[in-house]
Amino acid sequence: MEGEKKEDTECVADFSEVKALVEEVLELVDHKFLNEIISYPTSENIALFLREKLEKKLKDSNLGVTLHSIKIWEGKDKWVMVES
Repeated sequence: MEGEKKEDTECVADFSEVKALVEEVLELVDHKFLNEIISYPTSENIALFLREKLEKKLKDSNLGVTLHSIKIWEGKDKWVMVES
């Protein structure tokens, strides 16, 4: 996440509010048949899908933050990062 630090809280965003949005997006793919959601569910395409959905959620929220990047792991030392 990126954003301006708020004077009243000295934070960019309330972690619990950001976490709630992230959880909403993760529910779209968690324990789902990914081939029905993403045409070719590679790690890269999953990260791009999640980025798109999270960017929209953040834009529609009043948190005042933007997405910097998403990093997902397939396993130890196997990951992909997509920057916004």
